[in-house]
Amino acid sequence: MYQSRTYREASARLGLWLDAAKSSGLPPFVRVASTVQRWREEVLNYWRFPFTNALVEGKHNRVKVVKRRAYGYRNEQVFLLRFLYLIHSD
Repeated sequence: MYQSRTYREASARLGLWLDAAKSSGLPPFVRVASTVQRWREEVLNYWRFPFTNALVEGKHNRVKVVKRRAYGYRNEQVFLLRFLYLIHSD
């Protein structure tokens, strides 16, 4: 589905996947298909507005890792400097 070039194509592929997942009879697939069906328009909005928050999520993950590793820092200034370095790095 994510290789689709247009909204219409993505919608058709998503519909096929939803049908296959629901008819599989496998509870995890049926449950996921039900959830995706409820969020269908939001999922398909990617083809209308092709923006993601991947960069922000990546930085957020880095900050969480630094926070976990920060246990035992002797002062807050070192932690702050590491945090600022992460925000301004690629």
